Amino acid sequence: MDISRRTFTLAGLAATALAGCGGGSSSNTNLRLLNTNVSSPNALSLEVNGTVISSGVAFGQAGSYVSVGTDTNTVRVLDQNGTAIYSSSFSLSGSSGPYTLVVAGFSGSTHTTTLTENQSSASSSRAYLRILDQCPDAGDIDIYMLGSGETLSSATPLVSLSSITLAGYYTLNSGTYTLVVTGAGSRDDVRLTQSGITLASTSVQTLVLSSAAGGVLVDATLLLQQSTVTTYRNTQSRIRVVSALPSQAVATASVTSSGSTISLMSSLVSPAIGTYSLVASGSLPVSLTINGTTTSQTVALTAGNDYTLLVYGDPASPQTTLLTDSNRLPTSSSTANVRLYHACGTSTAATALSIGYVPIVSGVTLGTSGLGVLSNTPYSSTQLTVSGGVSYSASDIAVASNGLYSMFIMGSTASPVGQLYRER
Repeated sequence: MDISRRTFTLAGLAATALAGCGGGSSSNTNLRLLNTNVSSPNALSLEVNGTVISSGVAFGQAGSYVSVGTDTNTVRVLDQNGTAIYSSSFSLSGSSGPYTLVVAGFSGSTHTTTLTENQSSASSSRAYLRILDQCPDAGDIDIYMLGSGETLSSATPLVSLSSITLAGYYTLNSGTYTLVVTGAGSRDDVRLTQSGITLASTSVQTLVLSSAAGGVLVDATLLLQQSTVTTYRNTQSRIRVVSALPSQAVATASVTSSGSTISLMSSLVSPAIGTYSLVASGSLPVSLTINGTTTSQTVALTAGNDYTLLVYGDPASPQTTLLTDSNRLPTSSSTANVRLYHACGTSTAATALSIGYVPIVSGVTLGTSGLGVLSNTPYSSTQLTVSGGVSYSASDIAVASNGLYSMFIMGSTASPVGQLYRER
């Protein structure tokens, strides 16, 4: 794959804004809205100076261009209920337009970037591609564009990015590519694989990467300059098994995905916390063996989500619950997200978690989980307490800032086992 890097002036960003529609502006430019906000699948609207100028923009779509002024004005992006998920005041340069305002993120955590769309065409048999990383919850990522015959195992990343970053244009041979996004420095940590990415001769395109629902996996949108939008939703999910059984029960688990059997846990003595595996979304058969006795069940996985299959109770007749995990990172660098999984004993009474004597989450019943936020991190050599349906405590606990933790309470009510596990 022939690649070269070209640096152009990039108008960014969320801090730059667009100006009013109409009266008083010295000049005008065109603006459209691109919706990659995973929490707004129905529609977003673009409002300038109190007037909605574009509405009904669904996820993965761009609205029509609208002429706006270039003086400083107030801009808001509204969800389907008319609630502002983004608001700012900024101006645009008429000579640098038209523009696309990209909206990404989740409810309560919206990210925006304003893209210029005035780059001259690439030469014949070449294409310009720039990449916008709008998925801070995915962490640092590597982006590969694999040409015909290239494999991920031997490829070099086109670019490595930290959120939120707009990379300059790259010059690639025109043709069809496979896009692969991985965690930084780890080819085994695949976040998105999408074949059939077409870069036409002389085209200028922007690849927008946004977070899928679980936070770790990634969706992609390909924006052809001043033209069409193509969305590539992640078709995969991640699943793990946590065997919280008492009495040193031995657990083995596997799932069948796309005709292949994927091991989720291999003869581990309980309690045991498995790692996430990437699988196809949809209804998948899971085989679970406890102390030599095998049972089967089907799990329903939604694309882009992460799941924990929780195994708990009596090893002779174990219970299972499929839980949807939010693996997003904290929105503040001075906090940590902490989740409690209750899989201990048989009592249905709710449990609560506190760290450093600060309540984090409560009302977590057997076979469920709850997510809370610990402020004023980091914590070191502090106390952790689980109370309510299960009593457990541990000292000398450390919680870092900007991390995601899971507290598993496992085993039996008489002999609970706790594990504070850093997910990210």
